[in-house]
Parts: sequence; C-alpha cells; structure tokens
Amino acid sequence: METATETANRRRIGRRVVLGVVIAATIALLLVAYEVNRSPRTDDASVWANYIEIAPEVSGRLVELPVKDNAYVKKGDLLFVIDPRDCEQQYRRSPRSRYSRQGGGVRSRGEIEARYE
Repeated sequence: METATETANRRRIGRRVVLGVVIAATIALLLVAYEVNRSPRTDDASVWANYIEIAPEVSGRLVELPVKDNAYVKKGDLLFVIDPRDCEQQYRRSPRSRYSRQGGGVRSRGEIEARYE
C-alpha cells in the first residue's frame, strides 16, 4: 500500500501537470488569437477591410485590369481599361455626334481629356 506522503506527492504532481497544461493551452490560444488578428485569412469569405465601390461613366467590356486583388492604389492609378469600340459606335450613331463633328461641340480627344483632369 501507498503511504500518505506518496499519495500527497502524486496529487501535487498531478495538480502541477494539470496547471501546466492549462497555462500552455491559454498561451497557445492567445498566440493564435494574436496571429489571426495580425494577418487574417479569408477562408470564410469575409475580412475586416475598408473598401469602396467604383463604377465607370460608360459601360463596356474590360480589356485590361492592371490592378491585382487587394492591391493598394493611389489617386491617378489606372484601375481598368474599357474596350473603346462600343463607345465609339454609339458616338457615331448619335445625332449629337454629327453636331459635334460640324464644330459645335467638343472638338478633340485632347479637349475631352483636359476636361476630366
């Protein structure tokens, strides 16, 4: 049979092991929480971020998209290029374009670009 001191020593060792496991689990939990907050993953399709919606003034198909997902952009950076053929066809068909070609409206592409700069 075990003596009282052996039983007390086993209990003491057991308590220390349990306390050590609880402390290690708490530290691991805090480290995981810190890492997830520092660099979030989007496996669940959500992320904490600032975002804005953009829309072009004209419709059309995109022919170039130089910005990558989640990239930082600055004012003036090219975000996308719209196929100009659809716009040009609509412009040629409209009655206003005839007026503009006769000298009554905007005369050149340079004037258009200067107008929106």
